Amino acid sequence: MNPKAAQTAEDATDLIGWILNHGRVCTTAKKCNLIENADFWNRLDAMVQDIEPICYGMNINQSDKTCLDQVVLTMAGIFLHFSGHPKQNVADGMKKQIEKHWKGLDQPMFIFALILNPYERLDRFGDQAGANVFVLNTQLTEVSTI
Repeated sequence: MNPKAAQTAEDATDLIGWILNHGRVCTTAKKCNLIENADFWNRLDAMVQDIEPICYGMNINQSDKTCLDQVVLTMAGIFLHFSGHPKQNVADGMKKQIEKHWKGLDQPMFIFALILNPYERLDRFGDQAGANVFVLNTQLTEVSTI
C-alpha cells in the first residue's frame, strides 16, 4: 500500500473518531492543524475518488441477482477509471489486479452474457475487438461443446 495513502486513511479515521467524541469545536493543535491542512483534504478526496468505483462495483456484484454481463461491465468500468488515473503507479497496479482477476474467470461465458443482453449486444466492443459474426459463432460453438 502507498505509505501516503495509508497515513491519510489513518489521519481521517483518527479525525472522525476525535470529532465524534469531542464535538465540532477544535481544541487540540494537532487536530486543528489537520483540519486546516488543504493537502490532507486533497489526499482524502483523491482516495475517495479511487475507492468510489470499487465500492459501487462491490455493491453491484454482491447481489444474488447479479448477471454475468453486469460483472463484465463493472470490471470494465473500474479498469477504465484507473486507466485514466493521474498517478501511473496506481493506474498500473490496479489494472494489473483487474487483469489478474479477469484471467481467472470463464471469459467466453461472461462475454457471451454481455452480447446476449438485448440492451448491450456488440455496442460495448470497439472495432479493434474483432467481435464479428464469424468469430463469435466459432467461439460460441467452442463454449457450447464444453
